Amino acid sequence: MTKPYEDYIEANRKNWDDRVPIHVSSPHSYDIEGFIDDPEKLTLTARFDSQFLPDLAGRSMLHLMCHIGLDTMSWARLGARVIGVDLSGESIRVATEVAERASSNAKFMQSDVYDAGDVIEGKFDIVYMSMGVLIWLPDLERLAGVVSSFLKPGGLFHLTEIHPVATSLDVPSDDQQLRITKPYFESGEPLVVESDVSYVRGEGKIEHTTTYQWLHSMGEIVTAFTGSGLRLTMLKEHPFGGFPQGPPLERKPDGWWEYPHGPEMVPLMYSLQAVKDGR
Repeated sequence: MTKPYEDYIEANRKNWDDRVPIHVSSPHSYDIEGFIDDPEKLTLTARFDSQFLPDLAGRSMLHLMCHIGLDTMSWARLGARVIGVDLSGESIRVATEVAERASSNAKFMQSDVYDAGDVIEGKFDIVYMSMGVLIWLPDLERLAGVVSSFLKPGGLFHLTEIHPVATSLDVPSDDQQLRITKPYFESGEPLVVESDVSYVRGEGKIEHTTTYQWLHSMGEIVTAFTGSGLRLTMLKEHPFGGFPQGPPLERKPDGWWEYPHGPEMVPLMYSLQAVKDGR
């Protein structure tokens, strides 16, 4: 990396702070008021991932890179004793306020994921991450070490994430055929991305438009999470995803997005689990 990691992470933190009011004002993508008003409501991601997780009642859970915490609070509604961690101070501020209004026992702390051990104590039954998180981290082996350090022996790590193939896809408007137009393999150097809009519509503008992102191939991801005392136990690829990004996706009745011209053609999302060795 040509800059210190701290410079990249500070730029990304400012960008995510700017996104928070946009996401808070989004009535469809996050629907904070609906989440608060309905104590039975779970996020789409939590409803999906709960099928892969054990009964959460009484289990301790750490949610890394939790953003404004609706997934985190969903896990609390399913019985977990959960802490959410995020780089963005504005995300944590909103998450804490929403948790209070929703009478949720979820707790929130601000930290870069690599430094989470400086603010979070103890070991957890489950460490959880989801959707659009790995591109913000340059070193997945270091992440795996952080995950392992927080897990009890026999504890479970769960990740649901955008598939690296999906981030490489584009569909030219002339023939609507899928093509790989962006890099798939990691390069070590970050992609410099300039954008004043977020992935959801809402009120407000992003003032800090520069972000730094890192590509990770599936091979790199799997290899990283089979180290640091972690044993891979599940890898499922899904022909649908959580965002209308890349190809012109269509929303299914269940809330997920798929490629309409042959939805089984490409993976758009995957779920990975690993267990920490020991008893």
